[in-house]
Amino acid sequence: MRYRGLTWNHPRGYAALVAAAVQLDEARDALGIAWDRQPLEGFESHPIAQLCARYDLVVLDHPHVGEAIEQRCLQPLENLFRSDELATLSKQIIGPSYSSYAYGGKHWALPLDAATQVCAYRADLIDEAPPRTWAEVVALSERVPVALSLAGPHAALSFWSIAAALGDPPGRTDPGRLIAIDTGLQVIELMTALAARMPESVRSGALPAGLRLRELCGRN
Repeated sequence: MRYRGLTWNHPRGYAALVAAAVQLDEARDALGIAWDRQPLEGFESHPIAQLCARYDLVVLDHPHVGEAIEQRCLQPLENLFRSDELATLSKQIIGPSYSSYAYGGKHWALPLDAATQVCAYRADLIDEAPPRTWAEVVALSERVPVALSLAGPHAALSFWSIAAALGDPPGRTDPGRLIAIDTGLQVIELMTALAARMPESVRSGALPAGLRLRELCGRN
């Protein structure tokens, strides 16, 4: 049996999959996989249901899981693997990558890679220990240039990451609520302060100075 898969056109998206696929011998294993590639933007512009209708295997990001399940595009891993196999995988996979594909009591994908936001600094510009809290980042931005990831979807990713650092991970306390309004206000205030001090060279996509969550939500 030969399967067709779709992944994104980046070594992070296809290198491991292609390397695994070439180890298969259709005559020996009765299994083969051919991987097509498309730009990352293709996954954003094509509904997940359309991609799943065309391919047997699809690489997707975890925000698509809810939509895919609603449209019955995916099979849960529990239908494909034994419970002991999934337990072993859960221990081998880095951090919460495995659980990020859990929804409704089942798992719907296996992580291909993992990415996270990190702090990077130039030692020649900072004559002190790097900041360990967001309050320290804000204080540092008053003395040296500090850049925050705000272009495109990274503004939302920064928002959620800071909220998690402040003790309110999205949807963790209440699945029906993304983030508490008090936490959201605190995060936006912090992001606004950093965005207002960002160097002009990295301001593309940054939040306008003075932006507040109440303005985003239309609140008075």
